Amino acid sequence: MAAYAKGDLVFRSRPFVYTLKPELLDCLCYRCLKPLPSIRGNINEQDKENHAILEGEPDRWPVVANSKRAHENTESADEHLCEANRDVPCPHCHIPLYCSPECRELDWFGETPTATDAEKTEEPLVARTGRHRLECSYLRRLRNREEARKAACDFFLMLGVVLKLRSGQNTDVDGDCDPMPEKRRVFSSLLTHSGKMDEDRLECLKRITKLFVDIFPPEDLPSDAELLEIFGALQINCFGIRDGAFTGIGEGLYLQPSIIDHSCQRNAVFYFDGTTIYIQALEDIPDISQVRISYTELFAPISARQSRFKNGYHFRCQCQLCSNTKQNAELYPVMCNINDCTASIPLDDRLKEPCPHCRQVMSEEEADDRLTSVQRMIRRYLEGLEEIDERMELFGRSALNPADIQWSVEDNLQDCRVIIRKCEKELHTRNMLLGMAYDREGRLLLNRKPRNYEDAFHALKRSIPALRNYFGEKRSDPRVAVQLMLVGMLAFLLGSKWKTDCILFLDEARHMLLECDGSGEIGKKSLLAEVCSLLLKTAESDGISDDTSEPAKEIRNFKVLHVSKMLKNWSACTGDADEVKLFTERMVLVMGDLEQIAHPRWFLL
Repeated sequence: MAAYAKGDLVFRSRPFVYTLKPELLDCLCYRCLKPLPSIRGNINEQDKENHAILEGEPDRWPVVANSKRAHENTESADEHLCEANRDVPCPHCHIPLYCSPECRELDWFGETPTATDAEKTEEPLVARTGRHRLECSYLRRLRNREEARKAACDFFLMLGVVLKLRSGQNTDVDGDCDPMPEKRRVFSSLLTHSGKMDEDRLECLKRITKLFVDIFPPEDLPSDAELLEIFGALQINCFGIRDGAFTGIGEGLYLQPSIIDHSCQRNAVFYFDGTTIYIQALEDIPDISQVRISYTELFAPISARQSRFKNGYHFRCQCQLCSNTKQNAELYPVMCNINDCTASIPLDDRLKEPCPHCRQVMSEEEADDRLTSVQRMIRRYLEGLEEIDERMELFGRSALNPADIQWSVEDNLQDCRVIIRKCEKELHTRNMLLGMAYDREGRLLLNRKPRNYEDAFHALKRSIPALRNYFGEKRSDPRVAVQLMLVGMLAFLLGSKWKTDCILFLDEARHMLLECDGSGEIGKKSLLAEVCSLLLKTAESDGISDDTSEPAKEIRNFKVLHVSKMLKNWSACTGDADEVKLFTERMVLVMGDLEQIAHPRWFLL
């Protein structure tokens, strides 16, 4: 019998140490990583309307039981609303900013972990020391937040590890990981590969060591050997924390999940809710030792993936996808192009064989030249798409700090279309690089002001053949499901003209999402499946409006009608008011503006 059935939760884990990316210190809460109140004031009109719907019905949300700001009377409610518009700094070092006094308090004093009956022992649960309480006196020596923003993520992580180990904690405590294994993973058991670091990483460590010299008294300064081992462990074992419309908002070390190895043919996915990581099985898995996640972008060619594994993690992946060159060539097919034939031919020596459609044959020399040139083109344009992703990530952050904007959506869109024009001449529509390019074009169009829903719909629809080709028989993969959902939602927005597409895509997405969440537990994917179901009911009952001048309005009206029903049903399933509010707010944003799923890495898989 499998230890984990398809859809089962493998781990739900809080970080041993984590940090917000320093460049986002002025934008996101230092503890929960949510946008600061001052930033929320800059959200667009659509988001304001979404928040107004939620805030306008406070009786819908139960009061948080342990909140010191619970609304017991009108006076306390007014005080809360007033403070809700302010960022809350640490009064000592002034470096972290928090979204509320509660977050600041929890980051200073820590939390008392809870335990289920099955986990309770005779040992009393002990409150942990707050993260910032340990580091505050050291961060104070950085002088100001501007200096802190220049530091690397690894500096904050290393400081957290040093102080946590010195306080006597080298493993997770009760409540940090579910399920908690009998043999707990300790920090000292992590691989470091400290002797294999390249010059860039050693240079980064050198800069961090200088900062440690500046903030630690000489008698307390960690040794060079200690810093090297800690730095090495973080390089190999950390996860990038992502959430919502942002990518790379932080980094965290999760001790128990760090035991999970990589495979390009993963059987589990990971995603985040705040700083908590969830790892979920995509198929039946017999044992924890056989759980595999992907450490890198799934769709990169073998050479690019192997280079990242060698430089970043010091191993060579030997999964079937990397070992089977024939299968990999089928993921990057080219068009025949003999007498304008558009048949699909794998990118390997099969170029020298007769075309399966027109039966024409290239000369061996022509086939070799084309094989070399197309492989070079794929590497080149893959780098181009990755640069566009990086720009979009920076652009997303710059939306919080408009003065930092370096590239416009139009700049990225123009570059993406250049790649598409070049690729379309050689690559088949089932080629993963071309599928990625269409995907980026569609998402850029969704980030454009005003949005071009119809062009975005067509671009994203063109990306689906490549996704289907990549996943083959594993059609229930969440990446495909989310793409189908996005295309279906766009068809919904475009009106009755696209009703057939809307129903087909949303229905397939709903079935996939439910299959991915095989346990039936309430989670991100089952929530999205319910969104698909509600949209389908509206579409099938001719509830799609043909007024495309304000397509988002249709979604908002739909949301207002059904959010109460969803909340009621979901609350009955979970019984957790905070969790219900969190996911319902996310759903409202998804349905109201599409920005939550319009980012290339919105759904981390």
